[in-house]
Amino acid sequence: MLGWLSSRWTVPAPSDVDVIPCCSLDFPNRFLIITFSFVIPTRLDVEILRQALFHAIEQKIPRAGARLVSRNGQYEWHIPKHFSAERPPARFTQTQLDAPLSAFDFPPSGGDVTQPCVVNVKHEHLFKDPHVPTSLGDLLRPGTPALHVHACTLSDATLIGITTTHALVDAHGVRALLVAWTAAVNGSLDAVPAMPRTFEPLADIAKVTPPTSRPVGEPVRFYFDPSWFSKARFIVSFAWRAFHVRQERRKLVRFPKSWLAEQKRLCVDELSARGTKDYVGTADVLLAWWYKTLFAHRRDSTLVRMKTVVNIRRLLPDFFVHPYLNNAATWTEASLPASVLASQPVLETALALRRSIDSYVSPTSASVLQAEMAWGAQFA
Repeated sequence: MLGWLSSRWTVPAPSDVDVIPCCSLDFPNRFLIITFSFVIPTRLDVEILRQALFHAIEQKIPRAGARLVSRNGQYEWHIPKHFSAERPPARFTQTQLDAPLSAFDFPPSGGDVTQPCVVNVKHEHLFKDPHVPTSLGDLLRPGTPALHVHACTLSDATLIGITTTHALVDAHGVRALLVAWTAAVNGSLDAVPAMPRTFEPLADIAKVTPPTSRPVGEPVRFYFDPSWFSKARFIVSFAWRAFHVRQERRKLVRFPKSWLAEQKRLCVDELSARGTKDYVGTADVLLAWWYKTLFAHRRDSTLVRMKTVVNIRRLLPDFFVHPYLNNAATWTEASLPASVLASQPVLETALALRRSIDSYVSPTSASVLQAEMAWGAQFA
């Protein structure tokens, strides 16, 4: 009887779309609406940009033209089998302002800044249409494309904002979209590899990986299992901050490339002087400097867990054989006391970050990562 009622309430999938389940790495990010902003220091033809974007999505990355749908208690990507003016690959809007870039108080150009600086964020309206989705509910409206692109042309620049739910893309997914879009603008789209409509590497991993189970009482990797006292202390401190710090102010931090290159050079020179084979990357140095700055006032021994995002695509190449738009990232973790972060040289923190990454991305860790991805697939 219950099965009959359930079947009566089941909503069938439309016949004019390809349906892809929202995977375990996409699902937790569905509430986060993000805008990737780009400043191009020349005036571009917006119609060429629009046509190139639509061609890139239709021919190479159709997943970017998906609609996010909640059907039968599950989140899915519905990709139209045929795009049209009524069902475009993305929502594309544009504005034109008769003013130069300098009129909008953007951060100084690289040559005018020699140290990191903090500036106010007052330019969001230039990268978004007034009707851009701001919540998951907006994106779930029937027929709403998950991808929204806004172009603002100035007298000497073009501003482009790409707004979507984080469930659709991660940073590497945006890169894949930009590669295809740029190739379409340049007339070389044929050279870009395509992402098949039904490409599901994480589902493939789950199918071929033997099931595993965690020992009873063992927490999930990188998720600590606190005592009841630690939980209570966290809840109280969180409530205190929420009550006393009622407003968040967004700031933009500018890191000059020349400054960052010099910071890395100092670290590399120190490693050379030590005669060690250790290595640190530019991102390691940047994050280490940032952590040191954030915790400069701390003198306590509270453990700070520093997470670094790692791209799964390059670690499991046998499964990610095509460009992949959606989320495919995990993280490594390094832990240091707050007082140590405040006092030790940037190089030492950068080395801690690099060692945590190296231990995770080594070839011997591939099977562990594959098992982890397969285990997480059950939570989609």
